Amino acid sequence: MIFDETISFLDKQLFDNILLIRVMDSDTLSDDTLGKNDYDVNQLNLKPESEENDVKVDLMSKNGKKKAGVVWLSFSRMSAPAGSFSGTLHVTVHKIDEFDDSAGFMDKVCNIFVFCAM
Repeated sequence: MIFDETISFLDKQLFDNILLIRVMDSDTLSDDTLGKNDYDVNQLNLKPESEENDVKVDLMSKNGKKKAGVVWLSFSRMSAPAGSFSGTLHVTVHKIDEFDDSAGFMDKVCNIFVFCAM
């Protein structure tokens, strides 16, 4: 699924430099987590005015025992991409892939959303 959403983080939000990534479905009764990963942004070693493209992040199932799917991201410390607020770090979620189309017993995935926070 192509996503292409950019999230900007301001300096005061860069607490532990850990990007919390959650892929969830949007159900009528409850939102189920399909996959998650706490990604250490420090491993990118991003300098001011630089960027890193096509970063593949494996997301694990809720119990953390198996791979649930992947998210393709890019990170930028350049000036704000079009349509984004200015900030110090811009994360673009390009696409999500390899997730099951069900979240549980007789529970079809309707809408998928990606939650990123620092």
